[in-house]
Order: sequence, then C-alpha cells, then structure tokens
Amino acid sequence: QTKRGCRYKCTYCTYPLLEGVAVRQRDPVSVVDEMEHCNKEYAVDYFFFVDNVFNYPEAHSISICKEILKRKLKISWTAYLTPRISPTYRRQSSPDELYTLYKEAGCKAIDFGTDAMNDIGLGSMAKGFTIDDINECSALCRKHKIKFNHSLIFGAPGETVESTEETISNIIATQPTAVIASVGIRLYPNTPVANKLIKQGWIKAEEITVEPMFYIEESIKEYLMERLKEVSKQNQNWVIPGLNIKMNYPNIFSQLRAKGVKGP
Repeated sequence: QTKRGCRYKCTYCTYPLLEGVAVRQRDPVSVVDEMEHCNKEYAVDYFFFVDNVFNYPEAHSISICKEILKRKLKISWTAYLTPRISPTYRRQSSPDELYTLYKEAGCKAIDFGTDAMNDIGLGSMAKGFTIDDINECSALCRKHKIKFNHSLIFGAPGETVESTEETISNIIATQPTAVIASVGIRLYPNTPVANKLIKQGWIKAEEITVEPMFYIEESIKEYLMERLKEVSKQNQNWVIPGLNIKMNYPNIFSQLRAKGVKGP
C-alpha cells in the first residue's frame, strides 16, 4: 500500500470513511525499498498495489515506476486503477506515455473499478468518468498487452433493463481479460447511497450494520438474476460472486499454481 485516503466520492464506498479524504503518500523510495527487500530476501517477484486508486496522484505512481526501473528490479505487479484521474486534474503525461511506463516497470495486469458502462449507472454511483474514458483505458491495455479486469456493480439505483444491457454490450466490446460482476450495491453505514436510501424510507438507519446487506433496483431484480446467468454462460471470462458463478477458487488456484501461474 503506497498511500492512504481517497478523494473520490463513489456513493457506496467506505474508503473515505476508513482512511479519510486527504491522500497521504508514502515516499516512493521507501515503497521500492520494501519491494526490493521482499524480492532479494524472499524471492517475491509479483506484487499487488492495494491502494484504492494507484494512479492518483498520477505523479506518485510515475515516481514509483521510475524508481523500479532505476534499480532494474525484475518484478511484476498489478494495481487498482481508475479509468480517468479527474476532469480537472493536470496530467503529468499522456495516457499512452503513462501506460508505456507502467508496462516497462512491470505492470502485468490492471483491475479497473469501472462499476458500470452506461450514463445512468456511472451517474448513480458518482464515478467521475465516462464511457469514452473506459474505452480509452481498455484500448491502452490491449495495445500494451496488459491484462485487465472490469469490476462491475449491477442493480444500482435508477438502473433499467436498457442501461443494464448497455453496460453488458459495452464491456464485452472492450475485450477484457476478465469481468467480475457484483449483483447489487452492498450497503455500509454512513455511505452516501445508504444515507439516501434512509431518507427515501427504503430502510432504517439502525438496520444497516456491517452484516452483508444489498440494494438491487427492484424493477430489474428478477431480470438481472437470469440475465447475468445467461451472460456468464456466453462469456467464460465473467465471474459473478453474488450468484456463486465460477467461484470454485480453491480448485482454480490449485490448477493455476501447479502450472506455475503467478499473480491475480
């Protein structure tokens, strides 16, 4: 973890509550010191940056990558990225230059917190990026041969059959390595979506605890369950945890690890 805090305002997310909204960055040299130690002392050569958003601030991720290259570390890594930093953020490099650097520094895969690929879903969850942004980052991954996953949330407030179908078709068109699709938004205390549902009378505040509870847009709930089952059959790279589809992780992991596969 190279930083704490999150400035984004995704309606369902607990990161701003847990870590605060001010982003505190670790010294990039210290980060790579830790990686180099793990590599030399324990032969660890694959890392996962678990920052809520690795590419914000962009300059911080660039400094880490340059430090990896400076030391000529033979490592690979994966990270959580946003498709777009911010419409008002002054870029340190072009998107293509950034992904070129990531690739050179060992990036093998990216997990995008995409959530939706239609205007209703992106707006409902306050994602701060557009369909064009998602297409751009997907194209860059394909160009630089970086594997990528789109994490999705279906059934957000206001979603319709039409908007759901738009997300499905748009995501498939990006040619992702994998898709992890959640059914419904998990509700946590004091998050914007939970507070909104309380005001609307959908639920009482005391009913929202750390125990799993999900909101699924009622008008598409039945359709959504059947449709995602269908999509997962048609697309082998779709994993749907909420419906327990392709979730035999111990068996999958044992097979992959036996073949020497590393990473996520």
